[in-house]
Amino acid sequence: MNIGGSVRSIGLTLRHEAVWAPRPTFGPGALALGAVALWIASLRGIQIDRIDDLGLISALPPLFFVSLVVLTIGFCWTLRLRPLPVALLAFEIVVLIVMLYGVASIVEGMPRYHSVWKHFGVIDYIQRTGQVNPRIDAYFNWPGFFILFAFVADVAGLQNWPQFANWIPVFLNLIYLGPLLVLLRSATKDNRVIWLAIWLFYLTNWIQQDYFSPQGFNYFFYLVIIAILLTWFKIGPGEPHPILRRLRVLAIVDHVPRKLRGWLTPTDSEPTSLSPWRRRGMLAIVIAIYVAVVASHQLTPFAVLGSVTLLVMFNRTSGRGLPILMGVLAALWLKFMSDAYLAGHGEALMSQVGNVNEAVGANAGSRFAGSQGHMIVVYTRSLMTVALWGLAFLGGIRRIRRGHRDLTFALLAAAPFPLLILQPYGGEMALRVYFFALPFMAFFAAALFYTTPEVGASRRTTAVIGALSAALLAAFFVTRYGNEKMDYATPAELDAANYIYRVAPPGSLFLVGTANTAWRYRDYEKFNYKSLTNELVWQDGPIENNVDEIARLMDSHRYPATYLLITGSQTANDNLFYLFPVPLADIEQAMIDSNQFIEVYDNDNAIVFMLNKSPLGPRP
Repeated sequence: MNIGGSVRSIGLTLRHEAVWAPRPTFGPGALALGAVALWIASLRGIQIDRIDDLGLISALPPLFFVSLVVLTIGFCWTLRLRPLPVALLAFEIVVLIVMLYGVASIVEGMPRYHSVWKHFGVIDYIQRTGQVNPRIDAYFNWPGFFILFAFVADVAGLQNWPQFANWIPVFLNLIYLGPLLVLLRSATKDNRVIWLAIWLFYLTNWIQQDYFSPQGFNYFFYLVIIAILLTWFKIGPGEPHPILRRLRVLAIVDHVPRKLRGWLTPTDSEPTSLSPWRRRGMLAIVIAIYVAVVASHQLTPFAVLGSVTLLVMFNRTSGRGLPILMGVLAALWLKFMSDAYLAGHGEALMSQVGNVNEAVGANAGSRFAGSQGHMIVVYTRSLMTVALWGLAFLGGIRRIRRGHRDLTFALLAAAPFPLLILQPYGGEMALRVYFFALPFMAFFAAALFYTTPEVGASRRTTAVIGALSAALLAAFFVTRYGNEKMDYATPAELDAANYIYRVAPPGSLFLVGTANTAWRYRDYEKFNYKSLTNELVWQDGPIENNVDEIARLMDSHRYPATYLLITGSQTANDNLFYLFPVPLADIEQAMIDSNQFIEVYDNDNAIVFMLNKSPLGPRP
């Protein structure tokens, strides 16, 4: 027998079969592509007119959720592969981002949230005048974001702001991915924990700050600063805190409790080595980014300052002078660049510092009110928050029992919470605290499932991750898009606002039912803006009494003309939050029935009133 020839023949056969055998990534990769195909097909079945008080979820067809389930199965499958296919995981995360954050951009075609329209107006003012005016609006006291995009618009010739801003949520979540990876890799070498944490981050990022806004872009800078400090300015393992070194010199270090000494002495992995000049360059980048943050947003500088201060206090970064420098930069901006805002609001802001009752009432109590559907949204958000933080707590405990000391991420998860007692921030501080803590909470939640890198996850663990992901996906479309009925400004509403801007003389009063509408996006300084929710003092008795109050409000000789705009999103805002004692739709109908007003513009989703005695603008 020709044994040598037989062996060679068997070798060639095995090699041929290895070439043509399906790769381990073929199955989950095919599922990801199949999920994309199903998702695209499902978009045709989304009916915007079916949105109710539960939000966008009421308009989504079953096939949409099938596509998400298929993607989830593929992702869980990918986490079981060895070696872990990082490129496939990244692709699945990108697909998830597009599915979750791009659906509204595709089916609505208009930017969400009324605030984004005001941002257009600030940029428009800077483009037209070449300057900022801090006395017009608080936005002009932190104009960095608006100056940047005014410059971008001039250089790129950008004019269609709604279409541009419509895709910003997808863009921002995509660029968050980079610093998130760097951050998480500073805490663990287990890629399963890293990618599961990123997956959980996007499943639970319902805060809706990732739109065309200063806070959306500054959150990216926040992640970048922390990622740089934890990667290139990380204290090496076993290096004691400078305080401990001084105490050792004084021979009293042994009197410091052992646990405290352990907290102040890192045991994490080695930091990335850099030459002195490169370290200086990275430090200059951190400072430059922070300056941009200080000039662009009121809150983010203090979130960064709090996190960096804790890192320095507990010996987690070598940038020891940064908290002082950052504090000085933030204080200088408030003193010299935001003086116009502080002159009118400083006393009120200072009175809120440390007022726990007001902070709790504004951030919690006032949110648990509204329609039955809206209450479901609120409780779902609360449940998702508690669930994530509960998983993070259990994950942290399990990491400790396995010998890990993740004090750095624990500090960063806790750092935003003191902001709650500093300012209610218009009832939004709790949301911002959740957002700033989210990457670190997601890490600890992911760590609950993977504790030993060398051992593969069991099928039970994979099934639990899949079930948890499915639950979070279902909740996501309630928590993030639960207010979609009022967040979506239709083209018809924009047409009505355009009518007012087209016919109203400068100095006119632009009045709305609620501020939840598309307005202030042009000629920011040429008009006066007010809302009935802030100006109308509700009168007891028949609704006609309040119609008379609206007429008196509009009958002011201070303005050349007054226009009252009521839209579908304003009506939805009132229906969700009960802003008036009677529905805004009833107020609108009472105005129509009254002979005190004239409907100068009307379409399917908006109506514009003027007083009957006012000169009519041209009909559309």
